[in-house]
Amino acid sequence: MATKAQAAWDALNERQQTYMTVLYDHDQAVEAARAQDAAAGHYDDTPASVWRWIDVVTPGTKLTPVQRALARRDVRDDGTGSTLQALQRYGLIEVQDEVTETRRGKARTVKVKLTRAGRAAVRAGTKEPGRRRAGELSEYA
Repeated sequence: MATKAQAAWDALNERQQTYMTVLYDHDQAVEAARAQDAAAGHYDDTPASVWRWIDVVTPGTKLTPVQRALARRDVRDDGTGSTLQALQRYGLIEVQDEVTETRRGKARTVKVKLTRAGRAAVRAGTKEPGRRRAGELSEYA
């Protein structure tokens, strides 16, 4: 019997799974870097609700790290908006989409944040082990 997270992953098409995987990889890289900094004595108490936001489209840059990762996976068309909307409808991400006025005209910034359900779906779909709950023994124990 599939878990709720596995069912959420299985409901996604290949493109949506690619987006989720790229976003998850970025999210986890930032989390690991923060943990490394903290272990080195450089603790930052910024809440996850702030630092988990990921730039997907930013004005003034050629490609964001997310766009470069998607391009490396051969996802390079204009379907970003509809893909992000679908993932948001499924409750897997939150989206901040802002249009601002700049000297060169209007510029659009799009940021996303994986929800808990989104992170769980990627872990289930890619078979990445999840974290143990506090007090839960490891498989070895």
